[in-house]
Amino acid sequence: MQMNKVLTGLVLFAFGAVAVADDPPVPAAPPVATVTKVPGQAFKMALADGREASLKVFSLDSPMVPTNIKVIDNTCTDWQGMTCQYKMKFRRFWIDLVWSKNPDASRVGQIVEYKSNGQDDKSFQKAESVNGLQTGLYAGDKIPKISDGAPAYSERLPLNELSCDDYRWLPGAPTEAPDTLHTSRWDSEDNIKNAETGVMENRTEGGAYGVDLKKIDAKTLQITRINSFTGILRTFPVLILGANQSLTLTKPSGDICQVGLSANFQGDLTVTYNGLEQKRQDLKVDLKTLPDYVYGSDELLDMSFVKFEVGTWFFDGMVYR
Repeated sequence: MQMNKVLTGLVLFAFGAVAVADDPPVPAAPPVATVTKVPGQAFKMALADGREASLKVFSLDSPMVPTNIKVIDNTCTDWQGMTCQYKMKFRRFWIDLVWSKNPDASRVGQIVEYKSNGQDDKSFQKAESVNGLQTGLYAGDKIPKISDGAPAYSERLPLNELSCDDYRWLPGAPTEAPDTLHTSRWDSEDNIKNAETGVMENRTEGGAYGVDLKKIDAKTLQITRINSFTGILRTFPVLILGANQSLTLTKPSGDICQVGLSANFQGDLTVTYNGLEQKRQDLKVDLKTLPDYVYGSDELLDMSFVKFEVGTWFFDGMVYR
């Protein structure tokens, strides 16, 4: 009998005296978001509780930005060491999802904030995309649509240019810009860590196939067509993106040759990129005054990096404020 009392006490101690934690409460399902993406209509988000938000787009263009490039390697001719300029114009985008209808009047005209259901309030982040860039390079025959009354960001940017005082580094060693130039490949290279060895190596990070250039004066060629982009250039179409470039060309004899170029594009990009942001801040843009973005009016949301980023705002189970 005494032993039974001892056992009973141990059982009570083990199962009765120790508090059992309740399961954490399951967050209530947030209002369902419906996104309107109909060509010719405003891009909108509507929540089941009556709140609505519209997509707003603001853009600024840079002047033509010159980047010095140097011929550092050449199997096409014996000439190298020449310095040229690659010139392009940038268009930077700020894309925001902005409250147009909200019971809290102070939120109307403000950028929507979102987080996953169940996360704490510190996880809220703004529904904005600030990294969109255009550079005047378009693959294939796909160019921005232009219609009457379309916003400025629908207009095509000036074509990129290559300007050299001396073109003897090209096949045939011309002293001035040839009438036309075709590169079967234009590869952008940079020092990238080899995932297997951990060693930094000069490796291709992307490029373009079938780049056509046309003479506009004795010193200048314009890039008139690109067949397709590869690698990182699919999302950031800049031929001189890396520290080095490799152009695959054809000699008059029909033999294939290559020219290596170096550039300090990243430094020029940083200055231009930051300059456009400062200009936007100085303008004190009021999001409420911007027109609603009309879906399908141009190719903006087809840019892969923009399409991905904007898409993350509307994952299932998002909470908006």
